[in-house]
Amino acid sequence: MTPLRRARSLERRLPLLVVGLLAAGIVGIVGFSYSEMHREALQSARARLSDLARMIADQQLAQNARTRVSLTRQAAEDPMVAVYLQSPGTRTAAAATPALQRAIRVGGFFHLPMLARVSIRLRPER
Repeated sequence: MTPLRRARSLERRLPLLVVGLLAAGIVGIVGFSYSEMHREALQSARARLSDLARMIADQQLAQNARTRVSLTRQAAEDPMVAVYLQSPGTRTAAAATPALQRAIRVGGFFHLPMLARVSIRLRPER
């Protein structure tokens, strides 16, 4: 190969090498940027979904608590429950059971003899 030919070959290859390196650098930067943006978008979406789930759960808990308080208050205001608490027995337990069962949900736990041991009055005497 003659020196003139080698110089022309280098004149052609060097710009191609520079362009190739620049293109590889640009592709690398774009790829890295895309992966970081994708990761940040996923992280942001997870945070928003987590906050939304927490907010919905808090609202559900508050609603359940209000419902539970309302049902318990209704049971406490029932005269049969007050009679049962003042004089526990089989007859009074049978009469108070429907009111107490309305105050609990399916699968809940309510033990009437244990309730009779409660020393507070749910309803003041008139």
